[in-house]
Amino acid sequence: MAPATDPDLKPHASRAWFAYLMVVLAATYGLIGWQAPQTMTLPALALPAPEAEIRSPVAGTVRFRHPAGQRVTADQVLVEIEPFELLELAQRLTLEQRRAQLDIELAGQDLQALEQAEILNDLIQERLTLIQRQVQQSQVLAGRNGEYLVPAQGLIIGQRVERGQTLGQVFDGQGMQIQALMPEDSAARLSEVAGVIGWSVADQTELQLRVVGRSPAGSRIIDQPGFTLDGGGTIATQQDDQGRAQAVQAYIKLWLETDQVLRPYERLWIRFQLPDEPLAFRLYRATRRNFLTWFGR
Repeated sequence: MAPATDPDLKPHASRAWFAYLMVVLAATYGLIGWQAPQTMTLPALALPAPEAEIRSPVAGTVRFRHPAGQRVTADQVLVEIEPFELLELAQRLTLEQRRAQLDIELAGQDLQALEQAEILNDLIQERLTLIQRQVQQSQVLAGRNGEYLVPAQGLIIGQRVERGQTLGQVFDGQGMQIQALMPEDSAARLSEVAGVIGWSVADQTELQLRVVGRSPAGSRIIDQPGFTLDGGGTIATQQDDQGRAQAVQAYIKLWLETDQVLRPYERLWIRFQLPDEPLAFRLYRATRRNFLTWFGR
């Protein structure tokens, strides 16, 4: 004989499932239909104009003639580079030139040997002249009046630098540019920006900003060390095969301007006011960004 069933159980179960369904529908509607206020906050750096940068003309070790923060004039020597590799090369070439000159003396009536020795001597002299010109460039002048500032990553006396490496800037209070990094997956909303404000990390001074440019495509290479965790910034990076800092996701560069005075390499936060969007889209982007940060390393 079949067990008796309570006739009230089925209606109760149906009502429970109906209530559960309504909760799911309401949550879904809330995620998709509720328009959440949307802002985007990005890290930024105030960078000197390229013409203010002082770069090493040769490879070698550095010796500073002026401390950071000191006022300098355009004709003052800021840094001296000891181009030890060039000096060693000059010594070797000088020895080779002496051998070539000795071969000239010993060639006698052997015109072929004489010609070869003279050609070699001329080639060595050309290289020596070029090296001597490079050695004479080892004193780096300020080039403009202003305050001498060392790079954000710092330099120490005796440190090796490569040709073209930044040795510092001469800051005259003009020509600052602000660079911010925006995740590439958020760049599509840049055209929707309703307003931009910023503030200094150091003293919380509010800045009125305007966007003046952007990079055409995203990149994972972070060429400003101040953006990375190692440089005091907020972006996690790892080194690529060429030793460059590479982020776990791609960023586009934004350039902004302000009429307010900034210090070189001053850290800023930039906030973009965007139109409202469904809460679900916002949660998706945040989840994806966190996933890339923690599991994409």
